[in-house]
Amino acid sequence: MRGAWGAHARRVIAPYCMRGLPPRLTLRGRQRSAKFGGSALQLGVGLKPRVRRSSAAALVMFAMAAAAGEPAKKPPVPPGVDPGGVAVAIVGLGVDYTKLEIAKRLARDGEGEIIGWDFVDGDRRPYAVGASEAERAVLQRFVPPLLEPQVPSRLAVFRANSRDRVSVAQTLSFVSKSPARIVLLPGGFPESPGPDFEFLAAVSKQFPELLVIVPAGDQGAELDAAWRETLANVVVVSASASGYAATTNRGKMVDVAAAGDLKWGYCDQSSCVTAGGAYSQIAAARVAALAARVSAENAALGGASLKDAIVALAKPDATVKTRYGVIEKTGPDFRTK
Repeated sequence: MRGAWGAHARRVIAPYCMRGLPPRLTLRGRQRSAKFGGSALQLGVGLKPRVRRSSAAALVMFAMAAAAGEPAKKPPVPPGVDPGGVAVAIVGLGVDYTKLEIAKRLARDGEGEIIGWDFVDGDRRPYAVGASEAERAVLQRFVPPLLEPQVPSRLAVFRANSRDRVSVAQTLSFVSKSPARIVLLPGGFPESPGPDFEFLAAVSKQFPELLVIVPAGDQGAELDAAWRETLANVVVVSASASGYAATTNRGKMVDVAAAGDLKWGYCDQSSCVTAGGAYSQIAAARVAALAARVSAENAALGGASLKDAIVALAKPDATVKTRYGVIEKTGPDFRTK
């Protein structure tokens, strides 16, 4: 958070950290509503980071909800310096930042504070809370592709309730004022298969400057008629690797496919978990890493123009049903044929 961003974030966040309240930044803005299945979602609470005094009641409700349950004890963020590179925001369940390979890639301001926030607990520790390390490993299975040494990225981590539209909207409002212009949403919102396209359509309109990358899901579903509107700055990603295409969601609403065959997992005395069932999440993380590479080449790209540059790298593939095809190379050789 160097420069103007660092000064602004410290000015806004610090007073609220002291009182255990969420940053006022997330509750500012004109109140806009978007209809979703008969209920109105006030996206305005998270879309424009300027708040009216009439939003004070919302702030009180948020604080009361946070106080209702005792936040889980979380480790402090290890000290460090900003690693440089393209900022990629991860919005979801948090990460285990105690691991060195993650800590050294966290985006930070000039004073070493991370660019990130926990919108669940209302603090600056977006930790992946779980009952065991094995569960935390499952929560962050989408992180490894972004940690590859050749990826020119730094991670801005934001923990939010990924099944709550308002929580995610508030978080995206905060992200829009951060250095990050690439956003990875690792988790889905609804119980039904696939992303919440209705919500993503509203996000696309309200945050045109962001490139939002979302996994298609892994229920083996067809996403043809889920939503007809084109999402100019949202990339929906499925998995393409042999043996995984059958379980990942596919259809006309899926933009591209990428490799989802990360060989990774964690075992302890009682259980062994792998990346199984999260192939599209791994593929989406790979596309986020690719977006960082493309952005490093041309920092002027963002939102829809960055999406255009990404999908232009896809090749038609009849084995995986997508709008644009399969991105075969997401590594440093992505320009080679």
